[in-house]
Amino acid sequence: MVAGVNYPMHCPPEGQASVVVAFRCDGEPKTQGSKTMGVTKSGRRFMREDGGVPLKRWRKSVSDAASLYMRDKSPEPGPLALDLTFYLRPPKAYRKLPHVRPDLDKLARAVGDALTGIVYKDDGQITTLRLRKVYARVGSPGVWVTVTRVDAAGAD
Repeated sequence: MVAGVNYPMHCPPEGQASVVVAFRCDGEPKTQGSKTMGVTKSGRRFMREDGGVPLKRWRKSVSDAASLYMRDKSPEPGPLALDLTFYLRPPKAYRKLPHVRPDLDKLARAVGDALTGIVYKDDGQITTLRLRKVYARVGSPGVWVTVTRVDAAGAD
């Protein structure tokens, strides 16, 4: 068993060839912000990524969960749709929708990068992105991930 992985209540039926993988990963979702270039006093250049250790742990949890569900499959080629539902810890003061930080696009960036090389070869393969951010009513925070193949014949 992988830490932080919640085995799905629903696994896609064998007949649904368009679903590549679907799983839930428990944990506090973290955002992936910008990368900042810097120079040390000695003149060495470096790149710092916003998020630090908590972001690295979150991405590792998502990567581990994806690896578990992909098993021995190779990264999927071709166009894909990525559907992410983030479950956030509810605030103490009642609010129906989480229309505050963390930013949904930055949450998605962290998960998208964590899936690269495991579910798909490159996140540039994502042609459709569906995102949701809700409060976890029951259970813990996390993300539900579904990756499906996009039928190129049906594309506009």
